[in-house]
Amino acid sequence: MVEKADEGGNGGGVGAEVAAGVGRAWDRMEAWLAAYAPLTLAALPPPAARADVEALEREVGVALPADLVASLLRHDGQADGGRAGLPLPGGHRLLDVAGMARHAEGWRSFARREGEDGEHLRDGSYWHLSFVRFTLTVAGDGLLLDCRPGAGHGRVGSHTKGVGPRLGGWPSFTALLTAVADGLEEGHAPGGFPPEVPVTFAGRLLWEPVPEHCADAESSVALGAGVPPREWPGGRFFVTVVRGLGQEEVLTRLGAPPVAPGAAREPNAALPSVRVGRSGEWAFVVERDQHEAGRPEALRRLSRGTVAATATLTGPVPVLVYRDGVRWEPRRIPAAGAGTGAGGGAEGRGLGSMPGVVIPAGPKDVPAQGVALRIGGSAPVAEPVEPVEPRVPPELVEVCERLSVAVGVGLTPEEVAGVAGAARLVPVLPVLPDVPPWSRPSESVAEVVVGIPDERLGPALVAATARMAEATGLAADPVVAGALADLRAGRAAPVDDDSPLGLRLRTVLAEEAAPRRAGDAALPRIPSWPERRTWLRRAETARALLALAALPPRQAADHVLTAHPSPHWRAELLRDASGSADEEV
Repeated sequence: MVEKADEGGNGGGVGAEVAAGVGRAWDRMEAWLAAYAPLTLAALPPPAARADVEALEREVGVALPADLVASLLRHDGQADGGRAGLPLPGGHRLLDVAGMARHAEGWRSFARREGEDGEHLRDGSYWHLSFVRFTLTVAGDGLLLDCRPGAGHGRVGSHTKGVGPRLGGWPSFTALLTAVADGLEEGHAPGGFPPEVPVTFAGRLLWEPVPEHCADAESSVALGAGVPPREWPGGRFFVTVVRGLGQEEVLTRLGAPPVAPGAAREPNAALPSVRVGRSGEWAFVVERDQHEAGRPEALRRLSRGTVAATATLTGPVPVLVYRDGVRWEPRRIPAAGAGTGAGGGAEGRGLGSMPGVVIPAGPKDVPAQGVALRIGGSAPVAEPVEPVEPRVPPELVEVCERLSVAVGVGLTPEEVAGVAGAARLVPVLPVLPDVPPWSRPSESVAEVVVGIPDERLGPALVAATARMAEATGLAADPVVAGALADLRAGRAAPVDDDSPLGLRLRTVLAEEAAPRRAGDAALPRIPSWPERRTWLRRAETARALLALAALPPRQAADHVLTAHPSPHWRAELLRDASGSADEEV
């Protein structure tokens, strides 16, 4: 048990030197807050009661570092869920005594439940019962103090949920507080935290990320060109059917990049890939471990002038049916075997109640399963492939049954398995996502835009998006630059999937997703982290442009501003809207 400090937090058992070091760090932070963030200063909590600190030490069962005790006797962290207290970089909030005790009890309870299997909670590989967590983020991560006896007692480490601890970030709690004070005075987060800078808004301290860009980042879609995508054996099947369309038209509507006449599409590990086949007048799409054709945006395109349906064994709705671009409420789909078998029943079993769409008959001369397509003029040409004995996974039986009940398609599991095993994978460039209007803006955005009239908010959001495009190199694209010029001039910048702007934004969005999709495929090189961050920032810019084109300014604000165009986005928005930047430093 450590000895306690005096009432003033300076003396006695904590040690005058330790108390003085903690006091100097808090003096510097409070002076900075007094000058720039008086509301944060006023909201700092009072000292913890000495009896509560003693109770915490008994609760955790270890000697608390003296500098943590001295800090608690100056300011008692922050109550769970409260905004009062000193925010640290990286979204960390200092826990109060009660919060630290709750977390300690939670870890002990977890270790008791695990019993003999909980050795990783006692040996330090994931946790140690002598660790004391003193900060928490919304993701459940936090900073900890190592309170095990020995030379490492009192050092600061971090704990990442699902990963475990990393020790040695700072040698002591005092060193951490001193580093934060340095960061406030020098205008950047100290080492050990994410790259952020301190800013203030409405008298409060905030830490904002510093965007990192690689403006000349190579396209990830270009990196994946020519590389076959990986497929996991035993992966889930997704099947989508479209009535009356040829296979090439289905691929076009899904976003397959165009190719020159007579050329075959090359694989691309960076893009989602599909296989297509035909059963009677229905074309069908087979996917594994992805469901690109099942996106609402894709189903609307696939069902233009006809009917499309998609089925899987996962998700809350087993079958989605779209008619001429509009979702049709699905019927109750019985379990496999409860209805007629795949291919049985009257045509239009699920469509008979759907009024008045003329569904064209499909071409009868297109080969069935197990074909690969190439473009010859304007018509698809079948190329023979090596026959593969289809193996029918049990899940395909139920998928085909559900599609049969929903839309009356006579698709058999053997046909799907044949295409899944033999037809060529075709990459598709995903169609543009929907831009949902926010019913309520986020708190951080709402408090900034609340007083800005719409006629000023729109141009300010365009300026924020243009800064994002400039920083990421996206503004160098003439199509994007033209759209920004139109928006600055107050002209509409319409965008759809097949427009030049739509195609460019589709590529930008696909570049962000490509590293996750390609995984450890044999790419020519592994993308760097600066490139990945740049693809992310470019995708955020693309989504901001989509929002500005589709939504009123107040509904578009969250799409633009939650991407944090810069650390000082609040001041920049107010300056662009009214010429005043006095709200933020």
